[in-house]
Amino acid sequence: MLSNQIMQHKQVVLNGYMNAKQSASNDIDFWDKTLKKCKENFRDILKELE
Repeated sequence: MLSNQIMQHKQVVLNGYMNAKQSASNDIDFWDKTLKKCKENFRDILKELE
């Protein structure tokens, strides 16, 4: 019985970790896309100033 509870707790912790990892991955992808867009916009502005 205790072993079963430990396994359930382990699964809950693992699920929480995987959710946090996925969320962090999504944040990294979002900021990567956002920064690339800013970089492209900045290049366009510099071209207009030339």
